[in-house]
Formats: sequence, structure tokens, C-alpha cells
Amino acid sequence: MLEAPLNQLIEELATVVGIKPEYHDVWGIRHRVTLSTKEVILREMGFSVDDPETLRAELQTYRQRRVLRGIEPVYVFLEEELPREIEVYVKDGVTTLEVTITLESGETITQRWSVDALKEGQIQPPYRAILLPIPSLPLGYHHLQIGHDTGRSLRAYLIVTPPKAYLPEKRQTCICLNLYALVSERNQGIGDLTDLKDLMAWASKHLRVDMVGINPLHYISNRHPYGCSPYNPISRLYRNPIYIDLLKVQEVRDSERIGLILEGLTERIKQSRSSPLIDYEGVYHIKKMFLEVAFEEFYENHYLKDTQRAEDFRRYLEREGDLLRAFALFLCLDEDFRREGIHGWRHWPEAFQDPHSEETEAYARKNQYRILFHQYLQYLIQEQWNDLFSTGTGLYTDLALGTSSDGFETWYWRDLYAEGLRLGAPPDEFNPKGQDWGFPPPLPDKLRDSGYRPFVETLRRNMAEGGAIRIDHALGLYRLFLIPDGCDPSEGAYLRYPLEEMLRVICLESHRQKTVVVAEDLGTVPEGLREALGRYGILSFKVLYFEKDSSGEFIHPSAYPELTAVSVTTHDLPTLRGYLSFRDIEVKEKLDLYPDPDLRDRDRTQRIADIKRLIRILQEEDLLRGWPRLPERQALEETIRAVYRLLRKAPAIFLIVNLDDLLLILDQQNLPGTVDEYPNWRQRLPYDIEEIKRKLTLIWPYEEDQF
Repeated sequence: MLEAPLNQLIEELATVVGIKPEYHDVWGIRHRVTLSTKEVILREMGFSVDDPETLRAELQTYRQRRVLRGIEPVYVFLEEELPREIEVYVKDGVTTLEVTITLESGETITQRWSVDALKEGQIQPPYRAILLPIPSLPLGYHHLQIGHDTGRSLRAYLIVTPPKAYLPEKRQTCICLNLYALVSERNQGIGDLTDLKDLMAWASKHLRVDMVGINPLHYISNRHPYGCSPYNPISRLYRNPIYIDLLKVQEVRDSERIGLILEGLTERIKQSRSSPLIDYEGVYHIKKMFLEVAFEEFYENHYLKDTQRAEDFRRYLEREGDLLRAFALFLCLDEDFRREGIHGWRHWPEAFQDPHSEETEAYARKNQYRILFHQYLQYLIQEQWNDLFSTGTGLYTDLALGTSSDGFETWYWRDLYAEGLRLGAPPDEFNPKGQDWGFPPPLPDKLRDSGYRPFVETLRRNMAEGGAIRIDHALGLYRLFLIPDGCDPSEGAYLRYPLEEMLRVICLESHRQKTVVVAEDLGTVPEGLREALGRYGILSFKVLYFEKDSSGEFIHPSAYPELTAVSVTTHDLPTLRGYLSFRDIEVKEKLDLYPDPDLRDRDRTQRIADIKRLIRILQEEDLLRGWPRLPERQALEETIRAVYRLLRKAPAIFLIVNLDDLLLILDQQNLPGTVDEYPNWRQRLPYDIEEIKRKLTLIWPYEEDQF
């Protein structure tokens, strides 16, 4: 039993660092966070909580951290905020400050201040608080350095952002699909970027959509069952080479040798393309084999001969810098250690767990060719990615919440992440057992210490210029639900994050790339979050299934706010056909995902009532023509068209149409709470692209004059 003083200090420190003492679930039930959960989270945040004396010192240091440091690690200003002053702490006796601001452009601004000439801030003996004026700065990421006559140097990041994220001039209509699920006569067993370009060009011309939305293309292992989810990536900074179209790679086209090998595998590729489920490992094995030969051709015929293509590649490497090199190095190490039966970087020899160790650098020098290969793969996918924008259609991309515990980011920015905690969500209506997503949370103080660099890099590399980005589980900008290792989701707790600063950083990246930002704010939304999103021009996410009033009736979409993206469903929820036929409830019952039969019965009863309410609002709007006196499939098709016509009445800036709904797909792409019990992320569409085009021409719910 812990002594009372220690318990009290743990509670006090937990409150100070932002661990919420309780939370309310989706049904309004209050859950108090246990002392043991708080203790584990504090340990993972780097605090020593073993005895009262040490804990008191930790608490005192944390409360005085800004004073002891002399300055905040980062300041995020709005462009319109003037005057700007920051509080700087210096010891008595300091008389002069030498201030240097290095702009993102490389230009410097130097100022010299007498401490006595500056306004006083709050006194913190033995430190003196002064208010340092910050001059007008351009938008961007800048560095502040303050030297004074004791020889000490203070450093901070200065970030200046626009007041709002980028917003389009008119409503955007987007058709969303899962790229991996596309079938065509020419792909190599999985939908690829050429398939996407084909569909983007066609949809823009014939459906008059503004954007096409896709699943995240983050780098995953392509191994079943854990390495298939685009939401559990090895890296969110780089893309999965499985989406490269081999036939569009210059070295493949130019090489007779590769062409002959490809011909010999035609039948195998055809079989892979026709199977109902995607074989990620098999497809990637084939593609990687060809890409390795392509790289040999590139290295010998271009890289060593300094051709124009080699020059383009070198410019790409220069733009990507150390980050891409480190990523390629990580992949090489992972390949080698896996061959030895060592899985995951946390099990590597200790020296290689440090990306900057002498041993790691020596390995990199010895394996430059293989590192170059992995860089080449990213160069190829970037080439094909850039080609998408020749269609004139925008891309709506998806940013996963986190990265795998054994992924690149947790290796490269190890100090940023809490290793003994996992992200998840408490029990809710669609996930009665809660959710455990399995990846570690970033620590808010460490994120600020970095000047938000990892966050900025992640945003920047996932935004598509002139398109949109959806931030998965955007509630994490305000708070994340942390689960200690070995515990159930019900034993977790929320940790607070620096919402305002992160929203401002999002605005800057959105503004630079002219990218609309959609925040997936589903679930139990903290008070004030949606207001903050609206203040910064970030769209809230409305899902028809969830938009009900206090009596349980569906809210008419015309009452939705303008600053929203609207959709019927998401990849984690039933398709519209599945919703109307109770398919998700049946599957969850079959897989024993209901902890209590009463919850299953409640869901079924609720669904019956909801379908009746939905049909009623469609009839009131005169959107069901001839229904229900139609054959079953035609009635279903007409109902789905009617639902999307209803959604079109929302004044929302962003309208999302899900391809799976229009094709009457029964099963959802992902069933939370399952691993290999359900074919998550592996379901191929039952039609090829040409057939999809024919079907969409007939079932597309909007007339030309509705745009």
C-alpha cells in the first residue's frame, strides 16, 4: 500500500501535467482514473515517482520549468497578433541581451537590448522576468537566440501562422475509395497510382467531382495480418511502394530483361488480381523483385553515368535531406535483422537502436547501395504521385493518427514517444469493448521542445497541393486516450495536448499547400473543440449515422454547419447497404464482439428505429421515387441514391460520396476490435474500373444542375 503523501503527490503531478482525473463515455457514464494508471503514465512521461522526496522535487521542477529554462521552447503566433512580447527570465545582474532571429529564409535580424529598458514581467526570485518585444515576422518557422553577459544562451522556435486554414471558394464534392481495392486489367494485383489517375480523370469529366479521396498510402510492412492496415504504418512520412505501377517505371519500360521476366509472371499476376482478397505479401514480393532489377538498371545506366535522370534523382534526395536517408537506413537495418530472426527495432542490438550511433553510421557507410535502393523506391512513387495532378482533380488524403511502436518515427524520434503506453479509445456505441490501436503516444512537452518538427513534417508530406486532408481522430489535437501496457481500454486515461498551437501549425501548412483540412471529430468530443476548429477554418466531420437530436430523430442535413465535411459513413462503420441490412451487428455477434447480449439486442432495436426514421425523412423530402414498390435490389439502390441526395441539402463546404455505398458493397472495410477474424483492408471490389465507370454513370445521385 502506498503512503498517503506519495498518493497525494502523484495526484497533484498528474493534474499539473494534464492527465484528466476522469472521463465520461458516449453514454454519459463517468469513469474515474485509477491511481495506478496515473502512476504508469507519469513514469512513461519521464517522471520519477518512487518516493515522496523525489516526487516533490519533480513537481517543483515541472512547475518552474519555464523559469529554469529562461524561455518557452516554442512560440506560435498568429500573423495578425501585435504587439508580440515574450517573457524571458534572467538572473539578477544581467544587464544586456543580444537577440538574433534567424528567419526561415536564412536572413537574420539582430537586436541589442538593455534589460533595464524593458518592461518587467512577473517576479520569480532569484530570476528577473522581462518582456522582450518580437518584431514583425513573415509566415514561417524561425529561430530565436538570446545571449546575455553571463555567457548563457537561450533558444526558442518562433512560428508565425495565418489566422485560418485554407478554404476553397466553392463547395467541393469528393468521391472516396480505397485504392488497394481497385481492379483493372493492367495492374499487378492491387490498385495502383495509374488506376487512381484513370479514375480521377474520368470522375472529373463525367461526374464533375472536385476531388477523389483515398485511403492513407503510408508505408506499411505489407505482411498479414498486422501489416495490412494503412492506419498502423511503419511511417507516415513516406508512401507504400506497393502502389507503384511497374509498367510506368522508366527502367522497367527500357529493359528487355525486365520485360521478359514480367511476361513469365503474367499468369501469376492474373491469379493474384482475380482473388477476392488482396495478398499484400505476394503482390509486394513480385513488385519488389522487379523494382530491385529496375534499380540495378538505374544504378548502372543512369546513376553511375550522371545522366539527366540521375540528376533528377539527386535533386530529389537533396530536397528530402537527412530524413529520407535515415528512413532508408532504418529499412535496411530492419531487413537484415529480420533475416536473423530479430523483429522490431526495440530488439535490435542496443547500438543500432540509436540512429546516430557510431555503429549505425558505420553500417550506413557499408550499405550505401541498399540505402540508395529504398530511396529510389520513394523517388518512383513520388514521380507517379506528381503525375496524378495532371488530371486537374484534387486529392483528398487521409492522415493516420499514429505510427507503429516498431516503426521509423519511434526509432528516429525515440524520445518523443512513451514506450509503455498505447493509444486507444474508451468503450462506445460501435465498439462496446473499447479500442486499443497499439501504437505509442507522442509526449506533448517533447513535441513542444522539438518546435513541432515531427508534426510539421508529417503534415507537409501528407498534404496534396490544391486538395484536402482528413486528420484521423482529430480529438487527439486536444487530448489522447492512453492505455498502459497490459491493461484494457477501460483502464486508460486522457492526456491533454497543446490544441491552440497545433491548430495554428496546421493553418500554416494548409495555407502553404492550399489544402483544405478536415478534422475527424467523432466520438465523445471535448467541450470547446469544435468551436476551436471553426475559429481556425478547419472543417468538422459530420457522419449521417450519428447526427441525431435529443429525441433520436435524424437532424436534417440543412441544419449542419457550413464549416463541415459530410459523409454517410466511414471505413470503420458499416456501408450504407450493411447498415440497412444489419450486417455489422450480425458480424459482431458472430465474432463475439459484444461483451453483453443486452448490448447486441439494444443495437438491433436501435437500428430498426433508426432505419424507420431515415426512411421517414427521405419520404418527407420526396426523395424516394417509386419506393417501396420496386424489386429488392432496385429499392435498395434507390434508397442509397436518396440518402445521398438528402446529404446534398447540407450547406457543408465538403460533400463526401463513398464508392462502396454506390456499388452496394455489403461489408465494411475495417471492423474495429478485430485482427485476422475479419478481412480488414483486404477486400477487393467485385468490379473492375471500367465496370465501375458504367455503374457510376447510372447510379450517380446528382444531376448536373445540382452543382
